[in-house]
Amino acid sequence: MKIKHLWIFSFFLLLLACKENKNNATQNTTSEEVTESSENMERSKTSETGALTVLDGTWLLETFNKETIETTDAYKIPTLEIKADEGKIIGNAGCNEYKGEIAVRNESEIDIKAEKVSKLECPESSLEEEFLSAIEANDLAYKMQDKDQLIFFTDKVTMMFKRSM
Repeated sequence: MKIKHLWIFSFFLLLLACKENKNNATQNTTSEEVTESSENMERSKTSETGALTVLDGTWLLETFNKETIETTDAYKIPTLEIKADEGKIIGNAGCNEYKGEIAVRNESEIDIKAEKVSKLECPESSLEEEFLSAIEANDLAYKMQDKDQLIFFTDKVTMMFKRSM
């Protein structure tokens, strides 16, 4: 009789041990999946922030569709200041000031939403509206020519910027 009880008791211990191992395996898998998911999200944030960090700073427009940009008394050279840590942009579109948000979509595409913050009457020669439309284009892509030269482009527009010192 004692052997039968011992055998039943051993059987229950074995079942209990198997159930405990299964729970631990499930918890380990879940925590591994969570850790992996967190690492992927962190890599994504880091790559996005890293791309913006490269673009961080103040940029002066050098050429717009291969035409060199020059200043006049009534017209300024358009600027683009990227504040990577905030995901913000500010600048001058040639006549009016603007501000907005910037986000990296992938390794070569960027999203910019900008709005005028000043309402000056601009001279006819101003390319302000073209500039603002170009930086807000849905298919806006970018590439760094070197650390001091940034190119924004679409299939219709190419803008070359030089880093301001």
